[in-house]
Amino acid sequence: MSDSDNRQQDGSMQGPGNPTPKPQPNPVLKWLMILFAVPVMFFVEIAKGLRRRVYRNNSAGDFREAVGIILGAGGGIALGYYHGFAHDLPWYTWLSEGIASALVTYFYAWPLAYLSIVRPAHRICEELWAAVPTRGTEGWFSHLLTYSARLTVIGGSAWAGWTQMLSAHANLSAGWGLFSWPLAFAWGVFLGLVMAAFAWWLFTSSIYGICAASGVILVWALFPWTEAFLARWGATSTPAVYGAAAVEFALWGAFLFPLVHVLVSHGLRWVRDLCQKVYTKAYDETVGVYDGVFVQLANMFVAYHLAALSLKLCALLSLPLSPWLAIALPAAVAIISYIFLGEILKEVGNLALGTIAALHVAGFAGFAWLHAGLWQGAVGAVVVGAFCATATFFLLYPLAYVLVRLVGRFILNNRFAARLIDLHTAVWDNFHKLARELSRAHKNTYSDETPYAGLFLHAVNIIVLFAVFHFSRAFTQALVLPVWLAWGFTALSLAASYLLCGKALVWLRNHLVGVLLGLSAAIASGTFAYAVQPWGLWVAVPAGLALGFITWGFVFPVAYVLTRFVVNSIDRLVPFFSKVLTPLLSAIYDASWKLCGNLWSEFVATYRGVRDWFKPFWQSVKDSWDAAMQSIKDTWDSITRK
Repeated sequence: MSDSDNRQQDGSMQGPGNPTPKPQPNPVLKWLMILFAVPVMFFVEIAKGLRRRVYRNNSAGDFREAVGIILGAGGGIALGYYHGFAHDLPWYTWLSEGIASALVTYFYAWPLAYLSIVRPAHRICEELWAAVPTRGTEGWFSHLLTYSARLTVIGGSAWAGWTQMLSAHANLSAGWGLFSWPLAFAWGVFLGLVMAAFAWWLFTSSIYGICAASGVILVWALFPWTEAFLARWGATSTPAVYGAAAVEFALWGAFLFPLVHVLVSHGLRWVRDLCQKVYTKAYDETVGVYDGVFVQLANMFVAYHLAALSLKLCALLSLPLSPWLAIALPAAVAIISYIFLGEILKEVGNLALGTIAALHVAGFAGFAWLHAGLWQGAVGAVVVGAFCATATFFLLYPLAYVLVRLVGRFILNNRFAARLIDLHTAVWDNFHKLARELSRAHKNTYSDETPYAGLFLHAVNIIVLFAVFHFSRAFTQALVLPVWLAWGFTALSLAASYLLCGKALVWLRNHLVGVLLGLSAAIASGTFAYAVQPWGLWVAVPAGLALGFITWGFVFPVAYVLTRFVVNSIDRLVPFFSKVLTPLLSAIYDASWKLCGNLWSEFVATYRGVRDWFKPFWQSVKDSWDAAMQSIKDTWDSITRK
């Protein structure tokens, strides 16, 4: 068969019912595709699996996907910068590498890091925080941290307010003068209270706030070491340093703080048991008279130190003290402290002493730390002070008290202890009686309706005449008046003083005398205090007000009651004051007032006439003012309502 026949035969076989046979695949190409598909499948399926496990269709998955996008963009940009600008590669090289880096980070690096590091770390963090005890006896360390955190907030806010007050006074002293201290004090108090309220709510309301606060303090304290460590590796840029600080804070809050908390809470239970035992023995138990005698010994100790402190304070303020005042001031401070602090300690017990001891130790430790220039300065001083106060209140003071009480039970006998307690009881009872007597004297003075009150007011009126006489003579001599005019003015002044002052004494009685004596004592003592010390009105005004109040409330009532007792005692033997002197003085004053009564009535009528004449004018002014205010209010309402 020829070739043409064969082609015809082949052509006759390709009809509609005979399909064309498939070409045989190229085995070499197939193996090449297999070799290409295996790694592609490997990467694609791994990417799909990772994406399905990490970037789930929920809020947490969306958050992780957002993190992956951010990290991918950051990785691509960093690699592009490194190759494109640091090594000056062509743009298509660093751009393609940046895109590849972003895709690898998003599909592989971040999901693998999340599954192998982040998720296990998160689970460990949850387990650690779940094991942190916060309630009951197992949560003792949480309670201790809360107590320390609150002390730290109070101390830090007080320090901030104090420093801001000094800074404000330094800035205001040039232009505000005397008012710079009140303004600076108000600013310091306001700032301290605001900081205390905010920090108390943020850092002491939960264990998480305490963790955050301690983390901030710790990271800030370690910041110089962080910078030095990163500088060894050449990472000196600000983002690198602060990023490392953020990582430190995250590690502390997620792992270290709960781990340390759990270890301390469960590993140092013996500390909790010791603190609880000595706390109960010191603050809750009462053993015979030894608690009372310890309180009184502490009371005497505090009274002595406050008396010594009063002298040191006067020396610090450059206040001059005369020899008798150098004795009277500390004696008065010691007596007042012994009386009142002893009664407070008797009622409150060792809790007050423990608090005083804790605050004393905190202040001493904080200032010693600050003045020594130790670690972190003021911040370190506040933290150390809070720690020392906590340790003192919960452990050191109760332990010292228990040991002292144990020794005191063998040294002190019951008779000495009872007498020491009875001494303060007797002093307090006598002071209470004295206070009642002073209160009674105050009432008997300013509410006195006995015949002696009339005699006393007449005597005061006559004493005022002597003062008016000397004032009138000095005034007329200063004006160089003729003799007849000078004596006429003096006589007129005496008559007016006798009548008008007497009428005022009749209306206001001893209240007027007490107020005038207190005011005189305040002005005189304040003037002397202003002249003898360098602090001006800051010392003179409180000293004057204190002495004025003492004169009005104590000195005058006591002197009045004692004088009344002496006069009434004499009058019982010889009724001269009640039967002769008082009626005589009353008759003289009544006759004088009756003689001048017409003049007084005419003056009162003139005064009322002048007042009534001005009344329409004042009423028109008031009506105009009210109309103007109403117009302003209506205008404001029309503006604000639009």
